[in-house]
Amino acid sequence: MKILHLNYRQCESGQDSLYDGLCRVLGPENVIEYPQKPSLHGGPGIAYRWYPCFFNWPEFYTDEQKIRMLKENWFDVILVGCGDSTDWSIGTHRQERVKKGREEFSEMYELAINKSKTIATYALDMGDGSRINDHIRKEFNCLKYFKREYLEKEVGDDPGVLPFSLCLAERYVPENIEGPRVNLPFFAGRNYGLREPYIAYYESFGRKNTRSLTQRRLNLEMLKYKIGIDLLGSGEDTIRRYEIAARGEMLLCPKVIIKRENDFTEGVSAVFYDGFEDFKEKLNYYMSHEDEVDKIRLAGRKHFLKYHTGTARAKQLIEKI
Repeated sequence: MKILHLNYRQCESGQDSLYDGLCRVLGPENVIEYPQKPSLHGGPGIAYRWYPCFFNWPEFYTDEQKIRMLKENWFDVILVGCGDSTDWSIGTHRQERVKKGREEFSEMYELAINKSKTIATYALDMGDGSRINDHIRKEFNCLKYFKREYLEKEVGDDPGVLPFSLCLAERYVPENIEGPRVNLPFFAGRNYGLREPYIAYYESFGRKNTRSLTQRRLNLEMLKYKIGIDLLGSGEDTIRRYEIAARGEMLLCPKVIIKRENDFTEGVSAVFYDGFEDFKEKLNYYMSHEDEVDKIRLAGRKHFLKYHTGTARAKQLIEKI
């Protein structure tokens, strides 16, 4: 299988982690992104540079060669990266960037639309919003629409829209999670919106919110603690929940209303809280029940390795297309 992945130019953890997984499964010579993205090939990234989406895959073709390859029907599948109101060619809501992006990539954009009539094409919506990007879905003749923020009231009974969660690439998963840990919570991230009371309560234990860390530093810090706190971000499916499980912390995360396949199980592989008061109660309980924390966090790590690595997510996608 040869895949053309129309991907955002800026770093995008959902799209980029899947690209890495597909390269591991199919080989990098068979997974080609457009436009060329340096952060996938050992180069610098554009925006969101603290996210786990930097890789060192070899490059095989220029963007000009990729256009020619599509003209010659070299690809078996086209993946169209998008959000609910953006797509790979623009990556922003701003109208001046919309025009600039469409002009810059117009040849590939129009060619991919034309080729989608004969090449199996799928929308890959890893954005924060819950709406369906009907424009991209129709324009690119998408056979299926894979949706991160899958909300049943938005999707209805549409069989062509499928839940498709984030994942964490193996490069960012420690092989060994053994070592001394304390049964205390850990959180690092921005303080905004509904997060404020949760972070204030976390800091009331003498803990410090270290905000955005490099992936190397974040990994080292998370390996010191047994409880990892996940808070809602711009979307309900966050990359942090997978980082927590991957690094051997007990996942303490909010209940959500989006649909996720192979989700963690309450009290078995994760702990879900329903609002601030429930968060406080469960955090206090597990801080004083270390044996239960150990059982849940190790089960969570095992569940993550089975279902939520980049390779696992790539295989799940391939099975569906």
